[in-house]
Amino acid sequence: MRDLAEDPNVFIRSMATRGAVGGLCRAAMDVVRILDAASWNYVIVETAGAGQTDLDIVELAQTVVVVLSPGWGDEIQAFKAGLMEIGDIFVVNKADLPGANKTLLDIRAMLQTYGSERTWNPQVLLTDSLKPNGIQELMTAITEHQAYAAKSHVAKGGLADGEAQLLAAIEQELEFEFIPGLRRTQAFADYGKKVADRTIDPYTAASNLIHALRRQ
Repeated sequence: MRDLAEDPNVFIRSMATRGAVGGLCRAAMDVVRILDAASWNYVIVETAGAGQTDLDIVELAQTVVVVLSPGWGDEIQAFKAGLMEIGDIFVVNKADLPGANKTLLDIRAMLQTYGSERTWNPQVLLTDSLKPNGIQELMTAITEHQAYAAKSHVAKGGLADGEAQLLAAIEQELEFEFIPGLRRTQAFADYGKKVADRTIDPYTAASNLIHALRRQ
C-alpha cells in the first residue's frame, strides 16, 4: 500500500464506517459513483469485515472477492452464515503458510453445497501477495466474472443496480422510515431504471419519489 500511494495512476482513500453497519460507510456508493464519473478503470472496495451482517458489499460491487488466510480463525469465518453465498471468487492469501491448501479444499467442499443454487461457479484461488503468486490468475478470474455478468445481463451491485442506489437514498432521506410496498410500485421501478441509466442521480430521484408519495 505504501508503494501504491506514490503511484500517480492509483488513488487510495481510507474511510471510517462511523457507526454504519453492513461493513461499509454510508458514503461508499457516492465515492464509487464519483470515481466512475472520473473514468477510473477499476474501483476496489475493501470492507471493514464480512460475516453474518456485514454484507452491504453485495449491493455495491459487481464482483465480490472473499479473501481468507490459512488458519482456524479464518476457516470459521468461511463458514459464517451468508459469507459463502456472497462470494463470486474466493482467495486464500498468504499461500506460503501451513494450512493454505487445506483451507482451499474446505472452501471448495462448502461451495459444493450451494452448487445447485448458483448460475456462476465461484473460483477458489491461492495467492501470495509478497512473492507475488496467483495475482494474475485472480485478475483473470475477475475479468471472466465481469464478462459473465455482462453477457448474462446480471444487474448485480455497483452503478448498474439503480434500484439499490435509489433505496439507499430514500432511507437516508427518511432516516430509515419504512414505506410499505414502496419497492413494488411502478414509480420506484421507473426511477430505479433512470438511476441505472445515469439520467438522474439517486438523491434527486429519491426526493422526487418521496414528494410524489406525500402528495397522494
